[in-house]
Formats: sequence, structure tokens, C-alpha cells
Amino acid sequence: MLNLIKPAAVLGVIGLGTVALAGCTQISALKQVSGVPMTSLTIAANDVLVEKKIAILKAPVCQLANAVYTCAGTTVTKEPIEVTAPDTEKLVMTVKVNNAVIFTGAVQEVIDKAQQGGAP
Repeated sequence: MLNLIKPAAVLGVIGLGTVALAGCTQISALKQVSGVPMTSLTIAANDVLVEKKIAILKAPVCQLANAVYTCAGTTVTKEPIEVTAPDTEKLVMTVKVNNAVIFTGAVQEVIDKAQQGGAP
């Protein structure tokens, strides 16, 4: 009788494992957790500023309102730093210093290049 229980228990565990793995594909399709796009935007914006050799007094701080991320900071010479990006699946940001555009591009591309040691 003990030999009959073990195969059934093993099959039950295998069945549960299969169900758990099937759920992984659904989880990966979910939208990013709240806060992740904003964090990514902040990191990418700072990467651009450093790459462009902009001396930062106050790093841009971001917020989300009306489906648009806006970030504001200041250079050491008191010039405004502005970063904007629509809240879409592929964040594309525009970075301005003293109203002059210094960068426009995808946030993820900036992060990927920085991880590979390249410039945005």
C-alpha cells in the first residue's frame, strides 16, 4: 500500500509544479510594478546628465501626473533641469537644461548602455 501512495504523491507534486510554471508566463506579461518606471527614469536622466558633464546641484526628482512623468532639478549654476516622459510602455524621455534639449531617447536604451559601460 505504501508503494501506491508514493507515486500518487509524486504525480501531485509534479502537477503543482507544472501549474506554478505555467503562471510564470502570465506574471512576466504584467505591467511593471508601480515606482519602477519612475526609478528607471530617474536613473537614466542622471546617467545622461553625468555623460553630458552637467554639474548637478539638485538631482532631478520625478513625479507622475496626468500620465506624464516630470522631473525637476538644478545645475550648480542654478539652471533648471527638466525631464519629461509620457507614461507609456516604452518610456521615451526628453532632458532639458535651461530649456535647451540635451537628450531625447528611450529610458531603457540609456540604462542598457550604462550597464554595458557605454554612453547614452
